[in-house]
Amino acid sequence: MHMAKLDNSTDQTGREGRQVGRWPAEAAIVTLRTASRLWMTPMANEEHLAQLRRGAASWNAWRIGKYIDANLSRADLSGADLSGANLSGVSLPEANLSRADLSRADLRRAALVDTDFTDADLTGCRIHGVSAWDLKLEGAKQQNLIITSADEPAITVDNIEVAQFV
Repeated sequence: MHMAKLDNSTDQTGREGRQVGRWPAEAAIVTLRTASRLWMTPMANEEHLAQLRRGAASWNAWRIGKYIDANLSRADLSGADLSGANLSGVSLPEANLSRADLSRADLRRAALVDTDFTDADLTGCRIHGVSAWDLKLEGAKQQNLIITSADEPAITVDNIEVAQFV
C-alpha cells in the first residue's frame, strides 16, 4: 500500500494539497515508531549511572536490600568492566554496552531494547526473563547464557535472542 505525500501549498492551477511524491505506508509507521521511542525513552538516572561507574562490586553492594529497577536507558557504558554485576531488573533500552565485559553478570528481567552489545562479552550471564528486542550483537561473545531461574538446575544456550523462545 502506498500513500501520497501532500504539499499544503497551492500549485499553479490553484489546487491545494498537490501530490509531491509517494512512499510506503510502512515508512511513515517506522518514522513515528522511531520518533516515539526517542521521546518516550528516558535518559539514564544519573545517580544509578554514577554508582555503576564505580565498578561492579560497588554497584552490587549499593543494590543489596534495595528493590529498585535501575534506569540506565541510553547510558554509554562502552568498554565498561561489568563482570559479575547485578543488573537484574535494570532498564537498558538504547544503552551502549559495546566492548563491555558482562561475563557472569545477572541480567534477569532486564529490559534490553535496541541495546548495543557489539563485541561485548556475555559469557555466563543469567538472562532468565529478559525482554530483548532489536539487539546489536555483532561480534558479541554469547556462551553459556543461563536461561533458568536461580532455584532451578542451570540450562544454558549460546544466543540471547534464541533464549527467549526456549
